[in-house]
Amino acid sequence: MANWSTPSAHQFSLLNQFASSSNHNSTMRSQKRRLDSEDGSENSQEHMDRSPTPDRPKRAIVKRARTSPTSSEMSLRDDRRPKDERSSTSEQDVDIGVLLARLPPHSLLPILTNLVEKHPSLKNEVLLLIPPPTLETAVQELVAAGRKLRDAYPHSNATQPNPLGFGFAFGSASSSLHSTMSGPHHSTGMRDEYILSRIRPVLAEFVSAFSTYMPYFSYVQNHATHSMQSQTSRPQSHLTEAFRFLSVVVEQISSQPLLVQSALESDLRDRLTVEWNGWMHKLDTIVNNEGGMFGSDTATGWIRHIEQYAVTDRQSPWITTLYKNLRGIFVMKVGWLAQRQPVYRMEES
Repeated sequence: MANWSTPSAHQFSLLNQFASSSNHNSTMRSQKRRLDSEDGSENSQEHMDRSPTPDRPKRAIVKRARTSPTSSEMSLRDDRRPKDERSSTSEQDVDIGVLLARLPPHSLLPILTNLVEKHPSLKNEVLLLIPPPTLETAVQELVAAGRKLRDAYPHSNATQPNPLGFGFAFGSASSSLHSTMSGPHHSTGMRDEYILSRIRPVLAEFVSAFSTYMPYFSYVQNHATHSMQSQTSRPQSHLTEAFRFLSVVVEQISSQPLLVQSALESDLRDRLTVEWNGWMHKLDTIVNNEGGMFGSDTATGWIRHIEQYAVTDRQSPWITTLYKNLRGIFVMKVGWLAQRQPVYRMEES
């Protein structure tokens, strides 16, 4: 049987101490939790930064393990690079030949012209890549430019069939043509200044056509013609082509109204004089110094053309003077090819 005795005073004392100690510890823990809660509300972000969650080390490990950039990062880096650097990298894979081949032919000329204008040093290289024009091509361009110039002239009756037989136009009377040289035009009342202002762009086109093709048939050695002449051999027969080119130029000029001929004088007289003298010097060298020979028919055709323009007054005086001088040199140097003998001062007697 259990002995239920009354607790002694000593036992009550121990129980009281234990309870007091428990209460004290409980109170201390409550206060500590309250203080920790208050401190945590103010410094929670700081604690989170200082004490990363268990997930943070895992993400850090993943970042350290990825040593190569992703495609999105590469794209971002490309966007941050300078534009010129990005374009140079991307253009390395572009085949310009494929793109140019798909363009229509008429769109290639502006591209090439723009390149030459921006980089003038490319002009000589481009010229060397262009095949030399044939005589037929050059003549066609000159004839087309001359026709365009005549059509642009506002006096529709200023041209009649050419009495020299080249199929282009002069007025039927010399006096009527010379009336176009100065003063108002009787048929239209338009002044020379007004007519020239209207045809000036077409005048420039004719001069440009002459200047473009002349170097390919020139015997005047200079820097401008060297690159053209180096593209092809220049056999003796080329002298005939050069004569034909120069004669067509003069035919086209002479087929214009006298006002137009006079306007072309400042641009073409000196150049044509130099070119004809160069041709004549080459002919003299071939025949008299190199032992070359031309047929009688060829030489006769040359002197007939020269004499036709040397004796007529139905053209601008500068053309007549040019051909009179050319005739004298031709007859003196190689006239025997066409049974011509020099006649001194016959024109003055």
